[in-house]
Amino acid sequence: MSGQPGPSGQDSEGSGRATPLGWVAQPGAGRGQLPASAPVNAPVHASPYDTEGLHGARPARDMDGLKAAIHVARAGRMVPGRGVTEARFAIETASFQLREAAFTALINLCGRLRDAPKAFEVFEAMRDYGSVTPNTYTYSSLISACVSSGDWAAAMDVFAGMKEAAARDAGCRPNEVTYSALITACEREGKSEIAMGLYDEMLGAGILPDKVTFCSALTACLKSNMWERAEEIVEDMHGRGMCATSNIYLELLQGYGRRAEWSKGLDLFLTMQMMGRDVDKHCCRALMTAFEAGGRHQMALQLLEAMENKVAADLPTYTSALRTMAAAGRWREASGVMSLILESGLRPDEEAVGVAVRACVEAGQKEEARKVVAALEAAGVVVGDDVKASAE
Repeated sequence: MSGQPGPSGQDSEGSGRATPLGWVAQPGAGRGQLPASAPVNAPVHASPYDTEGLHGARPARDMDGLKAAIHVARAGRMVPGRGVTEARFAIETASFQLREAAFTALINLCGRLRDAPKAFEVFEAMRDYGSVTPNTYTYSSLISACVSSGDWAAAMDVFAGMKEAAARDAGCRPNEVTYSALITACEREGKSEIAMGLYDEMLGAGILPDKVTFCSALTACLKSNMWERAEEIVEDMHGRGMCATSNIYLELLQGYGRRAEWSKGLDLFLTMQMMGRDVDKHCCRALMTAFEAGGRHQMALQLLEAMENKVAADLPTYTSALRTMAAAGRWREASGVMSLILESGLRPDEEAVGVAVRACVEAGQKEEARKVVAALEAAGVVVGDDVKASAE
């Protein structure tokens, strides 16, 4: 009986390529040893082998049985009298022939358990098995296991070995899964330059990113303030019909606000909706901030109008609009925005009150300023004495 089909439709029969593991040379790392950066702490699972000994357990007769044995095996735990780990012994005593896809499935299992040390043991057992050799899928699974265990350095070591093996055997070439796992790991560790180097390498190899890879690369760019590169990736992503996550769009919009690039912010705001991504109050607030920074009072009013009955504006959004009106000398519009705040049931804070009243006062419209004060007090809003005095 052969192993189950591997990822991406890999056939379980494999090809039996004779390819060495190809680790990057490290002092003291010989046959059967892990790279120096490989994880050493494995989670402890309850194991029936603790009492009866693995050598006394029944050999696995199929993949389900072997997976169960690998699941409970402890990384680094030796079988008494056998000189091998529990995971290796379960593999070597299985009563059926394992192919590449079976090892890939076992390594994937270790990855789901976040047990990279055990994944390395399975990988080493595969290398010594005789009739199978590592390939793209098993390498990628081992990299993913390292990533899920939080060890990006070990993942990079495996990747180096994978590329070394790929130089001799095309069946070991990295694929989109390989790069996606590595880029995500580096981004999470704050290694943005390494992540983008991998992204460029991926593109250079003619491998198209998927949505997860795009988003990881975007996040890496934003963390390192690689703004122009982030814009290029967004454009490429949209060109392939894919959307970024809401959080990424929000971060981009907030960046445009800080940079006073209201035009780019508006373009992104419209594009993300065309791509099927809904906007929320946070996106609207970020765009309003961009309009404020760019002095676009008319755009700010249009945004408030567009939000009506669709997205409830919050107080920071209204206050940003108030500041925009005041800076443009638009006292009538400032008074209107304050009316919207009161109609929405929000309670304006001291800043919003001061901005609205002073916008009227500074425009020589003290009568309007007094009307604003009266409306605020009628709504139960406390107006400071200094603000009221300015309207007298």
